[in-house]
Amino acid sequence: MASTDDKAKKKKNWQSDEEEGLAPWQKAALIAVLTFVPFMLFVVIPMLARDHYSKTLKLPEEVFLKAPEEINLVSTGEVGATYKVTINETEFKIPEAFTPTKISRDRIDFKPSSRREARQITILAQKEARTIQFTKTGFARWFMPSSMQLFLQTILRATWHPIRLIFKAQFFATEGITGRIFEARWDVHHRGFIFPVSGDKGYIGRVFRTNAPGYFEFMVLDSVAPVSLREWVNLAMRIKPPSDVASATLPVSY
Repeated sequence: MASTDDKAKKKKNWQSDEEEGLAPWQKAALIAVLTFVPFMLFVVIPMLARDHYSKTLKLPEEVFLKAPEEINLVSTGEVGATYKVTINETEFKIPEAFTPTKISRDRIDFKPSSRREARQITILAQKEARTIQFTKTGFARWFMPSSMQLFLQTILRATWHPIRLIFKAQFFATEGITGRIFEARWDVHHRGFIFPVSGDKGYIGRVFRTNAPGYFEFMVLDSVAPVSLREWVNLAMRIKPPSDVASATLPVSY
């Protein structure tokens, strides 16, 4: 049988093991670290990113951080005589004073017949889904959607996420955006964003089909007499995106 001293020793050893643990200062340090890391990630870094990109782009925060303003497309005036141009089943109406100057499979550029006018119209339509190409080694592909529609929805509504703010700032800088961005619906299956053109010369709409692959662009700009949003809307209202039962057409016709 074990002696009384052996039992006491075992009990003493067992009690000492139970008392082992972190010292008070270690517990305090651990709590501080666990509190500091989320605070930096979710509060400090986003605040610094918001301030940095707003100052770098020389844009007030209410412009850079504001989500697109949703508007209804309502025609407020006549645009005069037009002719129809169809690209990949998307029908555009072009003022008769404009003639094609450059034609490709998916895109056409138009300029007025008079060389003294600086106005330009560009249309583009694709049946394929529009995507963003990320580099294979870049970190973006882990955090951002490759669909252009989802990509724009993600970055344009970003107000706090540091990585999304990086891409939002890069997009603003690349596009030369200095004004408000709008969001509108053409019909039940087509929704897009309206961006000011660099230098506030006009506007470009980037519109996505929501129930199937499909995309179109419509840009009107003027380096001498900038195009107003109202002028752009009056022309854009005449665009007819393909319907679900649209018949096949030639790639380009006018």
